[in-house]
Order: sequence, then structure tokens, then C-alpha cells
Amino acid sequence: MLMASRVKRESEKRKKLAERVARYFKRHYGIEPDLVDYYALVDTNLTYEENIKNLKRILGKMEKVRRARDQLIRYVREFVDYWREYGGRSYAVDKAKRAKKVINLETARLKDIDAWLRNPNRYDLIGIDYPEKPKRKKSTKKKKR
Repeated sequence: MLMASRVKRESEKRKKLAERVARYFKRHYGIEPDLVDYYALVDTNLTYEENIKNLKRILGKMEKVRRARDQLIRYVREFVDYWREYGGRSYAVDKAKRAKKVINLETARLKDIDAWLRNPNRYDLIGIDYPEKPKRKKSTKKKKR
């Protein structure tokens, strides 16, 4: 019985703290309370101010990721427009040229992809615009025995 009441008190404390933090972010940043699970993010062992500081850091990182994702989507749309305007021939010519720095798409960081999108002539992405290895032609000469 004692354990259940302690858990209940802890839950109530967390709920009140989460509501207070949600009001803060609604008032100062316009973030609606239903967009963030404040109940899961607050820590009852920390003060109100410490929780605000931690959540600002977490929400700031989320905002940076969202902006980077939106920018990447915009660049992909620009690429699609480029493809429609210039077609496959121009793309094939661009693909045949080798850039000085080659980025592996499988292990690339968002920063590398952004650099490629900003300067596609300076960078190549394997699998996108990196030229295929030239195929060796078989020799037509017959070997002498």
C-alpha cells in the first residue's frame, strides 16, 4: 500500500511539472502541448529551471534536424525540376565527369550531402553521379602460340 501511494505521488508530481513546462513552451515559443510528450521528457529529480534548460536543448536539436530535412527535400525537388528541364542526356554527361572528392552515399553525413547539393561539380556521390568504372574491352587479337 505504501509503495502504491509513493508511485502515485511521483506520477502526480511528474504530471504537474509536465503541465507547467508545457505552459512555459506554449507561452514563450508557441509550441502546442500536444506536439511534445512533456510527461516523458521531464525529470522529477531536477528543478523546473533545469528541466526547461534540458528541453530547450532537446527541442533545439529537433528543430535543426527538421530544418536540414526540409532543406534536403527542397534540393531533391530542385533536382527533379532540373531533370525535367534538361533530361537524361545532360545528366549522363554530368555523370561521366569525375569530381575531386567522392562521397559514399551509404556512409555520408547530412553535411556531406548538403555540400554535394550546393556544389555538385566539386563532389560526386557514389550511386548518383559518380561515373561507372569503364569496362575493359576484350582484345580481338589472337594470341600466338
